[in-house]
Amino acid sequence: MTWPRAPWRHTTGIWALVGCEVRTSEPLRFIDWITIGYLALTAVIAVARLEIRPRAGWVLVSNALILGLILLLRGPQLGRAGRLLREIYPILMLPAAYGGLDLLNGFDIPVRNLTVRGWEELIFGSQIS
Repeated sequence: MTWPRAPWRHTTGIWALVGCEVRTSEPLRFIDWITIGYLALTAVIAVARLEIRPRAGWVLVSNALILGLILLLRGPQLGRAGRLLREIYPILMLPAAYGGLDLLNGFDIPVRNLTVRGWEELIFGSQIS
């Protein structure tokens, strides 16, 4: 039985001589690149603010874990759960990314909830949040 050839499969080197296919990782998607860019940007900010905000180190730890997840989800033999996680991980990482902003900025910055609620009332006619 011959399996259909996927774009991430290729035959190279010694494996081509014996007729074997080597399965490699899937390429990064656009959302993966955007996520990696966001992780890199917040990591640079965290390193720059590490002296005045020591808790920013947790952002670096979180970014490393999320990057590891992205790379693991590129595996060639993901099961059903892995494929599902690959599709929804950007949504699942939002709370970590949003919480990281507090660690980078500090908790002493005033929150503008009333201002944003006023904008929502003006634009949408009600508060959608």
